[in-house]
Amino acid sequence: MSNLLEVKRTAKIIPFEQDGEFYYKKALRFMENKNYYNALFYYRKALSKEPYNNDYLLSLAETYTEMCYYQESNRALFLVSQNKDDDVAPDFYFGLGCNFMGMHEYKRAEDAFETYLQLDPEGQYSDDVYDMLDAIQSHEMLTYENGLKKSSSRTSELLVLAQKGKTLLDNGKYNEAINIFLEVLEAEPNFLHVKNNLSLAYFMDGNHQKAVSIAQEVLKGDDKNIHARCNVALFFNADDTLGNYEEALEQLKKIKPDTDDYDDLLKIATTFCELGCDKQAYFNLKKVLKIRPFNKKILHYIAVACFNLGSINNALEYWEDILKIDPLNIIATHFKSHALNIINGKKHTFRLAYNYQAPTEDVMARIKKIKELVDLDIPQLKLKWKEDSDFYYLILWGLEYRDINIKKAMMNFIASMSDEKAEYVIRDFVLRKNETDEIKKEAFALLKQMGAEEPYVAYINGNIVEVRVNVYDKPTASMPKSYKAVMDYLIDSMRGRIEDEYVNEAIGVWDRYISALNKRLPAIQNKEVWAAALEYYVLKNNQHKVTKKEIYDLYEVNGPTFNQCYKKLVEKLKD
Repeated sequence: MSNLLEVKRTAKIIPFEQDGEFYYKKALRFMENKNYYNALFYYRKALSKEPYNNDYLLSLAETYTEMCYYQESNRALFLVSQNKDDDVAPDFYFGLGCNFMGMHEYKRAEDAFETYLQLDPEGQYSDDVYDMLDAIQSHEMLTYENGLKKSSSRTSELLVLAQKGKTLLDNGKYNEAINIFLEVLEAEPNFLHVKNNLSLAYFMDGNHQKAVSIAQEVLKGDDKNIHARCNVALFFNADDTLGNYEEALEQLKKIKPDTDDYDDLLKIATTFCELGCDKQAYFNLKKVLKIRPFNKKILHYIAVACFNLGSINNALEYWEDILKIDPLNIIATHFKSHALNIINGKKHTFRLAYNYQAPTEDVMARIKKIKELVDLDIPQLKLKWKEDSDFYYLILWGLEYRDINIKKAMMNFIASMSDEKAEYVIRDFVLRKNETDEIKKEAFALLKQMGAEEPYVAYINGNIVEVRVNVYDKPTASMPKSYKAVMDYLIDSMRGRIEDEYVNEAIGVWDRYISALNKRLPAIQNKEVWAAALEYYVLKNNQHKVTKKEIYDLYEVNGPTFNQCYKKLVEKLKD
């Protein structure tokens, strides 16, 4: 008996790797119970096994819609649309319509719902679609704002212009925002929300007196206007020469916003955050979360409020919720670690500011870790990419990081993995509205080099389009003549002898090599030897059984020169 127990103690536990269907069924059970956090987790697990499974993608899209992450839901849906399955097309358009409704893009929603009815007039969602079309067409969704109906075309244009001004204000372009707000108000002086934004823009631009004057003008017509009251309290707190802050704060505390008005609740909650009023911030943030329970920024703010009020364990739960939604979130990762260190006695507690911003040292640590990892050899990298979820999420974080060079490096790295998962990530990337069209063009070229089937669905210039890339269509205007000669020779040599996907991959490798030289481009004397090195690199990278001698004999170049060029190529691509 003792021998049997000893065997049990020493035997290794061999993990049983589950397939996508296993995780999908778990996700469905969580979804039935409206446990969206766990449903999201297991749908992602299922998709990590089968990235292009339409059932998994549609279910993931539905979960995102329920959580009000409409753009993320649309990205999942557009991946479905590229799988060319006629059976799921109606569901695709229904989901798309629901998301556009959530984003208040009613014309696009209407188009999607009408397409759904064309494809499946008696479908399972047809009754819902008719109801939503009636709502759009009868203008039930076009609410009254400040006494002005949004349904007139001119008013709609002004609201779009006002939103553009708000975006400029949020991005710190105060003078440009001021000019747009003034243009809108010249046409519609009763747009109080635009006056409030103008007041804030003037204050941020340094014109404090003008800012206060506009806010007080709003309050003369509407003494309970929440946005104006919030602005006045913020202005007086920042500059005590403008007015009595304590009095403004007391007036703000007396306001009871409509519990169904998300914008008003959000404004007053975030104002209390900025003023450092933790109790009032917490109280109002709880109301905001009843309307949008999965908003990452609000979850962070309420976590900070809990932390500052001494409820560190509650704060920890909110940061963990953010990470369930967004495993890449560096802000939640940092503050979760900070809270755990305090709970474990490794750090002293102190008041946190309400900034939704990652500490610089954490960002730099992630970048350093990425650089260390990508220096591993290709077999190790491919294994990590396939099996190490921490490595995978770190690379995805790098792809989302604001530094364009890191973003490009991560995209090229992902493309070099050349598998279904890599293709899925880059297809998803070109569907992001917040990425520039310029970097998306590079992503299209990489998809082409990977042999990904066209067309590529993407957001370009704010519109959803299908993109096709011409074979060997690479930008060469800024490429020195001798480097372009290598590329041309390479294409002529490989074309017709090797599959197009390898030719495009070799061109991509050459682009990466030129970028790695960082504008220090010595003239190339021997285009044949560099073309040979590129072909060998690509074939080896794709596990082709080929020797160096076979390649340099094919290109009629000598071995030592070939080896020298190949070594330079490999070293620079690792930098």
